[in-house]
Amino acid sequence: MSKRLTVIAHPNSKQSRVIQDEAGHWHFYLQQKAIGGQANQALIEAVADHFHLKKNQVQLISGHKSKQKVLSIE
Repeated sequence: MSKRLTVIAHPNSKQSRVIQDEAGHWHFYLQQKAIGGQANQALIEAVADHFHLKKNQVQLISGHKSKQKVLSIE
């Protein structure tokens, strides 16, 4: 059974980091630019690393061209 996780991606950041704001939203700051899916791939890797998952357990469902993204986590 998979879970859905909504995150906010911040591509082209000076340093990679993860924070959770007061409202409980996850923000992933990524150094990669949002060109050719680089930031989306980096987001999948960052989510997998942060939650101690394998990369193939994380899949981008929606928000391919948006900062707000929905991920499926196995």
